[in-house]
Amino acid sequence: MMVDYGGIISEALKKDAFSTRSLPMIVVTVSAAIGIYMISMDFIFNFFLPFISHGIYRDIPAELLKDILSFAIRIVVILLLFWILSLFAGGVIMKQAGEECHFRECASFVMRKMLSMISAGILISFIPNVLSFGLSEVPYVGSLLSFAVFIFVELITFVVYPVIILDNSGAINAISSSIHHFFTHKLEVFIMWLLVAVISLIILLVFSLPFIAYFIYLIFLLFSPGSHHGYHGDDMTYLIYDALVRTLPFLIVSTLILAVGIAVTTAFSYGVKARYYASVRKSTSVRESTDEAQ
Repeated sequence: MMVDYGGIISEALKKDAFSTRSLPMIVVTVSAAIGIYMISMDFIFNFFLPFISHGIYRDIPAELLKDILSFAIRIVVILLLFWILSLFAGGVIMKQAGEECHFRECASFVMRKMLSMISAGILISFIPNVLSFGLSEVPYVGSLLSFAVFIFVELITFVVYPVIILDNSGAINAISSSIHHFFTHKLEVFIMWLLVAVISLIILLVFSLPFIAYFIYLIFLLFSPGSHHGYHGDDMTYLIYDALVRTLPFLIVSTLILAVGIAVTTAFSYGVKARYYASVRKSTSVRESTDEAQ
């Protein structure tokens, strides 16, 4: 089977990642980033810095443990909501990429398939995590085996979501179909997955440059010669506080840019998977029609 890798990548970049189709994904990702940023800043300024200013090695009071637990729960809730909403936005992108429908029509269809997508997402996340946890305990090669399992699961579940959306399938059937598809088209799936991974990494790296520059600048403020002048002992907390406050606008902007980059790469990934699967379906249909005619 011949796959137009270049055409699929080009179309996904032009029509899915860097187009208005990615706007819902960008809104979802930026909203999640803002939520995590606000919760993290609240934690840092109202808990972390006051805590270390009184000695980081002291026993943590019960009320502070409650604050830590509250922080963790709020982060988990935001990440869970982000995952569900990004699945919905990704589903719309896949529907539009595979069938070129209007947004409202696609969104209505994807809404009806959300339970299948969430169920499939839980299954394909839970199983490899359990396997990786067990394999990670293997001496010397545990981490390597865990990584290999992660890659293998990524490959065999490469078209799970497109099957759900484009074939109107359920979660279990979509996983089964994706596994069968991989073992039938191993080379094509691997090449497509590798191209997505490399290009996504490049895009993400570009969008993360301001964030990387921010941390380099922050480290320079904290550890450059003369930065500790006037600060001694517990006063170092105020050096950190001062550096964070002074660089806050830069942190906000770089975080938002990184969030947009994550959204673009996610939209690109969903678009590629849908376009690849749609092309496979089309070529299979043409081949079957030709065989019947003969």
